Amino acid sequence: VAIGGTKGLNIFHPGEIIDNPDKPPVVFTDFKLFNKSLEVTEKGPLTKNINNLDQITLTHSQNVFTFEFIALNFTHPEKNQYAYMMEGFDDDWITSTNTLQANYTNLNPGVYTFRVKASNNDGIWNDEGASVQVKILSPWWARTWFRILAVLFIAGSIALFVFWRIRKINESKRILEDKIKEAT
Repeated sequence: VAIGGTKGLNIFHPGEIIDNPDKPPVVFTDFKLFNKSLEVTEKGPLTKNINNLDQITLTHSQNVFTFEFIALNFTHPEKNQYAYMMEGFDDDWITSTNTLQANYTNLNPGVYTFRVKASNNDGIWNDEGASVQVKILSPWWARTWFRILAVLFIAGSIALFVFWRIRKINESKRILEDKIKEAT
């Protein structure tokens, strides 16, 4: 096929045009908490770069977070497609072409896995993609140790009240018996 251009004829063979067979790697570009990027710290949720983390641990109050990601395919990157899901929360993949982020709010305490996959400009998908486990801790009042302590406290309080009441009844009984002996 020959097509005229500003600098002469452009000749190409349509049969020689091949699709891009490369599956694009997917990487995380940021993790935000309450719409603010997190710094890598020893004691924070991000102890190293998000791409090197297997798990992010959040408290129950850290309930608004965002994953940002990108496919490393620079041949017409506007044609890249994305799909993501939070296993344990989302029922199916959420597809996206323009938005390179996923926002989550108010997830219940538990363990989830965030997964993202992408396709290149010719629709070849990297189904492995990238993933990170998200662990959301229960509040202290909903943890097993607190519930056990609460049950023990309530049971102990009831037992203490019962023993105190029996002691009072026995004391009243003894006083009454002493009065009866005195009277007789």
